[in-house]
Amino acid sequence: MKKFKFKLEKLENSKQHFKRQKALKLAEKIRLLESEKLKLKKLQVVETNLLVEMKSKKVFHAAEMLNYRGYLDQVGRSVKAQEKRLANAVNEVDRARAALKKVSREKKILEKLHEKKHREYVDAFNREDQKFIDELATQRKARVKWQLQTV
Repeated sequence: MKKFKFKLEKLENSKQHFKRQKALKLAEKIRLLESEKLKLKKLQVVETNLLVEMKSKKVFHAAEMLNYRGYLDQVGRSVKAQEKRLANAVNEVDRARAALKKVSREKKILEKLHEKKHREYVDAFNREDQKFIDELATQRKARVKWQLQTV
């Protein structure tokens, strides 16, 4: 009997390659997400420190108050912009995770098909082997019967 060959092996291998690529992309997206979270946290700390500093000062000159207010507004806009970037990064991670899940599911389907075809091959091989053994046993029995008749 011929050696087992899975017809979709190349497709299975390419799915494995795609799965690795998608996993690397997901890891990169997660790294970027963590970076965006860190940037947001730093901006929030700057904003909090600025508010604490403003509250701790008792006397302000008008120009100084305008400088603090302007800087606080700029930091607030930066926080909002960073929150948008963070939301985009979360969406990117979700999309990358969904893509990896899809490729993993396709790969798993191909693996199950591979296993099924291999089991069918092994079963056919075993049936053929058993058929050969049965034929040998039948021939042996016939030979013994013939030898007993000629004696």
